[in-house]
Amino acid sequence: MKIMLKTVNDISTAPDKNGNQKCIKKAALSRKAFEIHEIDGPEEMLGKKGEVIKGMCRIKYKDEYFTIKHTFDEILKLTSPIEVRGFRHG
Repeated sequence: MKIMLKTVNDISTAPDKNGNQKCIKKAALSRKAFEIHEIDGPEEMLGKKGEVIKGMCRIKYKDEYFTIKHTFDEILKLTSPIEVRGFRHG
């Protein structure tokens, strides 16, 4: 199942002759579609002083890391297996 998540990106210029890039805008928001079953291990984001940043987390998707503007708990609920109560097998 696909879901749309808000990703946080830095926008930069094309590399010049020396290979240097200049940052135009930091923390620009965009949306990206993700397959839920391909999202691995959400991680909490930490600030400069070691405090947890609320409302943001980092996910691994197809060997690439994305910073998203969704809470850790929200992503954990989406990616965890569904528990069916009252059903016995065997």
